[in-house]
Amino acid sequence: MKNLILTITLALTTTFAFCQTQKTNAADKPYFPPPTRDDNPVPQYIPYRDLRGTIGEQYLVLALYAPSQTYNNFHNADQPGIDLSSREMAGKKLTLITVLKSGSVFLKDSAGINYTLNISDGIIPYVIPYADIDKARSLYLHQTLWLKSHAFKVSQGNQYRYIGLYEPVTVINIEPGTSSTPVKFTLKTSKGETGILSVNISGTNVAGNSTTIDAEYKKHEFSEIFYTENPRSAYSLSPAMWKIVEKGDIYIGMPAKALKVIIGPPNRINTATTAYGDHEQWVYGNSSYYYIEKGMLKAVQN
Repeated sequence: MKNLILTITLALTTTFAFCQTQKTNAADKPYFPPPTRDDNPVPQYIPYRDLRGTIGEQYLVLALYAPSQTYNNFHNADQPGIDLSSREMAGKKLTLITVLKSGSVFLKDSAGINYTLNISDGIIPYVIPYADIDKARSLYLHQTLWLKSHAFKVSQGNQYRYIGLYEPVTVINIEPGTSSTPVKFTLKTSKGETGILSVNISGTNVAGNSTTIDAEYKKHEFSEIFYTENPRSAYSLSPAMWKIVEKGDIYIGMPAKALKVIIGPPNRINTATTAYGDHEQWVYGNSSYYYIEKGMLKAVQN
């Protein structure tokens, strides 16, 4: 009997010790919840709205290449069999009235005329959300922005050059753009050079906004193109680190704030606290993860 009691006691003690060990090990290892798909995975300066969220908003009809060209499946609701031409519709502002489950929408002009359009690839074709243009004007017109790449070309007379990285530009005009880049900025440098750059401000009614995150879509996002404050003032980095940042080099052990200057703020940050301190997982899109400890980049998973 004594042997049985001793055996049970040893077994319980061993089990308790194992559980304690397991608990300690689990606490030592940072746990990050599995990533979840965001409907609007990219941070926006003007919020994304799905089509139903824009009911009551105005949409601007874009021009086709020739005034005589017609829009496919774009009809006066009272004349459903007749496609409308660019000459008739380009430049009109239409208010979105209804989004039907059948995949079509109803819009109305200022004269009270109703129009129908078929949704294509999740968007209303031929139109752009006018609220994005209005909001961009209120936020950025006559303001200074800083470019995130060398790819922007400016000119003065017959002279052209590519702008310097993080060079400031002033927004001197904002106009309607295209279906994929609805807002067109006219920019001016401190030297008087000008250039035009069209961007996707919110992702609203832009193909790819909530179903895919492809490079073509992403490269036109406002947040991928501009800083709204001088990055050299916002991020205190050494001159040597700024040279690395300007090259776009990412390496293990670099300051997290330098990483943020290069690739922008993460879509989401998961945090964990262990016996060894705080850990962060910076999530970009659906498949890029950067692990931060004590303000330094410790690992990358793509």
